[in-house]
Amino acid sequence: MGLEPFLDHNTEVETLPPWLNSTDTSYYEILVVTKGDEDYNASITPAYALPTWLYYRPQSVVYPTKNDDLVKIVQMMAGKSISPIGGSHSSFDYAFSGADAAVSLRNLAKVGPIDEENLELTVQAGALLEDIITFLNGTGYMTATGSCPTVGVSGWHLGGGFSMFSKKLGLGSDNVKSMRVLLPNATEVDASPSSNPDLFWAMRGAGHQSFGWLTSLTIGLLPLETFVYINLETKCTRANMRSCAETFYTWQRFYYENSTVVESDLSMYYWWFEPLTDNSQDWKITFTFGYLNDGRDAELEMQHILSPFVAFLESTGSYYDTGYKVAPFDEYSELFDSSAPDSVIQPMYEAKVGLFLKRDMRLSDWEVFVDVWMIKAPSHWSAYPGIEPYTLIAFEAYTGAITDKPSNFNSHFQRAETLGDLMMDLFVYADPPPGVSQDVENAWDSAIAFLESLYKESPDGKPALFDEILYKHNGIFQAYVNYRFAPYGAGNSTERWPALQTYYGGNLCRLCEVKKMYDPQMLFDFPQGIPIAPERECTGKSILYSSSSSCSCCCSNFILFSSMSIVLLRAILSW
Repeated sequence: MGLEPFLDHNTEVETLPPWLNSTDTSYYEILVVTKGDEDYNASITPAYALPTWLYYRPQSVVYPTKNDDLVKIVQMMAGKSISPIGGSHSSFDYAFSGADAAVSLRNLAKVGPIDEENLELTVQAGALLEDIITFLNGTGYMTATGSCPTVGVSGWHLGGGFSMFSKKLGLGSDNVKSMRVLLPNATEVDASPSSNPDLFWAMRGAGHQSFGWLTSLTIGLLPLETFVYINLETKCTRANMRSCAETFYTWQRFYYENSTVVESDLSMYYWWFEPLTDNSQDWKITFTFGYLNDGRDAELEMQHILSPFVAFLESTGSYYDTGYKVAPFDEYSELFDSSAPDSVIQPMYEAKVGLFLKRDMRLSDWEVFVDVWMIKAPSHWSAYPGIEPYTLIAFEAYTGAITDKPSNFNSHFQRAETLGDLMMDLFVYADPPPGVSQDVENAWDSAIAFLESLYKESPDGKPALFDEILYKHNGIFQAYVNYRFAPYGAGNSTERWPALQTYYGGNLCRLCEVKKMYDPQMLFDFPQGIPIAPERECTGKSILYSSSSSCSCCCSNFILFSSMSIVLLRAILSW
């Protein structure tokens, strides 16, 4: 039926099915796209360079336009596999993983108003990061947000969320002040430090799909008219890899240990590590720094603070910078484009993983890191002639307002014990040019196999390539959510447990307790979803935020849905 309403709004009341209340036609105003519709393929395409053969294909994609629609959808889909979609920028397409239906929130994307007294901004769950940046530009306020414009607010803020503002404001999940959440029993509640505090704790880090559906959130604001930024670049070669490791180690000591830097408004967004060309033996490191100060002398202050590190980079003999630039908030999203190489913008499929590095990285550890990417990775690709992926590595430094909080501040566990999140991307051609192997699936599989070798023991028992440099909790490496780690999937909680331990570390058992409180029947679930914990895993380990906290979802209050809802569900799924 395409993007059409269930029935035309002018349909006569007496022609409606007898099981529908003759005065309520609102069910018929919800837009649906189902398999076979001409718009279906576009509706299930994620905002991510994911291979098409990995797409989830739900029976339908539903497009609510108001919160009341969400309530109706939860009622009529009771007991079915359904998932909400924020920005659909998911590295393994989990937003579409509901087999029966996926619910797009893109029509619920209002940003505002600003609460100037409390320095807060309210945002609906379907907004994208670019919507926030555009809205705030010129208002005199900025906020913690990523720079990739197509990422959704829901996933970014509630999955952790790193930004150039994280040193000052913390992660995106730290900067959420309150939420409105639709529970599995179709009631909408507040989640904040004083209302449903366990739910508030859990969703800030474990996302908007496991406990309830986010409908809106309130985030903190930073009074700031402009910021200053600069990209610093240097090169390194296989002939002198130690100098490359020394560059990373010098940066680490400068950014984490120099008291002037630590106490200043200087904040690093990313560093990027990439080959100069697809087959080059020369690599480039780009450090993107921002200065979160709009004073008259902000640029000079930034230059002074950066001067020791710039002097070191100049000594490498290959230093380059883009110059200092004072920018309004809407130029923040351009940092993504200015840092990403042109080749990444080509039609590519992206294999990606994010792993946390240990806090006390030594020079020898950086030598391991450099050796893996400049020597071992090219050796791996030599077994697959013609399909060498393009490599892009980025690092998010955890310091300041991220690491001054305990690991149980919210459900994002990794904090002061890690140096930060190392994101590693391998891009393979989606449409290979002439002269390059056309075996795209083989290229993709080889890319995934190499990424897995970074954290998994080899089949012959050799340690993982990064075994000695990863941050581990109870012997288990830690990883950012949104990446796939085996075993994973929509199976029972025992099968899912090892992957969840990499995401949530010491907070996992408490998350399972919150799941049991708010969704005991696991109606809201997806492949990375929080389960009801296997009893042997968490007995005696979980302590909730408050033993007296109010829970708006007790089993005795669970709504029994009417036959009308069931028939309406069947009507949707049959279209």
